[in-house]
Amino acid sequence: MNRDTSTFKPFAVGLLLLAPLCVYGLLRTPFTTAEQLLLARAQGGIGELSGSLYSPLYLLLLKLWSGVSLHPSWLRLLSALCGLAALPLAQRVVRGLGGSHATQGALLLLGGAPLMVLLASRLSPGTAGLVATLGCFACFLELGRDGDWRWLVGWLVTALVACGMHAGLFWIVVVQWAVVLLYRERYRVRQLPWWLIQLLPVAWLGWRYYPLLEEYLGVRLSRGLSGLQMADGAALAVRLSTGLALPFGLVGTLLLTALLC
Repeated sequence: MNRDTSTFKPFAVGLLLLAPLCVYGLLRTPFTTAEQLLLARAQGGIGELSGSLYSPLYLLLLKLWSGVSLHPSWLRLLSALCGLAALPLAQRVVRGLGGSHATQGALLLLGGAPLMVLLASRLSPGTAGLVATLGCFACFLELGRDGDWRWLVGWLVTALVACGMHAGLFWIVVVQWAVVLLYRERYRVRQLPWWLIQLLPVAWLGWRYYPLLEEYLGVRLSRGLSGLQMADGAALAVRLSTGLALPFGLVGTLLLTALLC
């Protein structure tokens, strides 16, 4: 009974915080310019969307979802549902990383985070990408715990979905490579299948995003980065991690980095 209560309470905290804020976003009209552009992208053909370099899997999902209705509240509901679905996944991941005592505070921070509320209350691939990312980490943690091959398959599926939502989410795969290398003793019996299966997400990334990688590596980096570009990149990283502008966002980013370390 106590275990069930300790499991449900953190989820309820995050749910009661995020759900009302999502409802407010669902009722807000009309679409923002960014939402209009995203919806316009999703109206292309299946072949065009699957070949898109911008969140191809999310655009396909949005196209199917918009087939029911184009009302703003209905379309935003997709992001809200993904945001709410992220809460139990986040609870499982946090419990696996920091123990049950860490889940309530983590879900309180997640449910009330300005960036989370913003993404969950408007058209955005952010919450769908978060669900895929958390699912990937949950499978990875279970794989390290008992080594069942089904968790490896689940990891592969969620990793491919995450990369299909956004190419930048490939960094979660890179982080997990580092974990396997650092904890070789823990993963020693699963090293061979683990590294062999990495060929699939690497191949997926190269196939889907080769034009962008070629431009970035061959054109932009070859010219070097100016001080202004580096400053813009730092400001963007701060806003993505906290939803706040400088200088307040910098404090939040430093705190987030300390918690991750």
